[in-house]
Order: sequence, then structure tokens, then C-alpha cells
Amino acid sequence: MFDAVAEFVSAQQGDSAEFIKKARAIAIGVARDYVPARLYVIRIDNWFGPKWMHFAGKFTAGRRIRGFPTAAIGVHKTRLHVPPFVPSRVVGQRVFVGPDYEETVAAMPLHIECPSHQALSRQIADIDKDAGFLWFSGESRPRSVGR
Repeated sequence: MFDAVAEFVSAQQGDSAEFIKKARAIAIGVARDYVPARLYVIRIDNWFGPKWMHFAGKFTAGRRIRGFPTAAIGVHKTRLHVPPFVPSRVVGQRVFVGPDYEETVAAMPLHIECPSHQALSRQIADIDKDAGFLWFSGESRPRSVGR
């Protein structure tokens, strides 16, 4: 029943098998226990952590010096927003449709290039209020630290 989800959330080069096993279990558990109409699963290229929870984007101010604003403030919101990952960090995105959670025709990319003011208004409920969303990190194998 969840074969397509399990196949997408599988280990690739640089992944920790243990981490991928947990991510797969979470994806299947969300589908099984909450039965969303659709399940979006997005693989991000490298590790990301709790700082992304409720992060909606940045507010910038000031004159740009060498292309960078003089001030930038991270904005976190209580309503869930699409995390503002740049599209180049998205390794893959799949949408699975219940009740069997088979992959559906490719949906529009969830992560798009857009200005900060647009990113700050991209709420999950506006994308798909009947869906579950799961992001997981690629390159999850711990790296050895050289001396």
C-alpha cells in the first residue's frame, strides 16, 4: 500500500541508512494514521535542522552593499508556511494520493524562486489544505572530522 512512498524515501549516496529508515517510517505513519488526501514528500540536498521550523523567510532593509542588504531579520510565524528552501536545494518532490498513496502526476514545484515578501505569505493551507507535508534531509550520513 505504501510502496511508492517507501521507494521515494530510500537511501542514496551520502545518506545514513538509520536516518532514512526513520524518515520512511514517519512518512508512512503520517499516511496511515492521519490519512491525508495527498502526501507531499520533499528531499532536500543537505542537512537542515530545527531552525527551519516555522521559518517563513527574511525581511531585509537598508541599501545593498556589494549585493547584500545592510540588515536582514529572520521571520518565524505560528501558521505553517512553505519553508523558503531555494529550488536548487530540492533533490526531489513527489506527491502521493490516498488511500493507496500511489504517486500522482507531478505537481507544481513547491519551492520556487520568489522575493522575500512573497515567501512570507506562502502558507501551507493555501497550497493544499487537505495534504500532509514531509521534508527530509539528504546527505544525512555523519561526516568524519579531520584533524
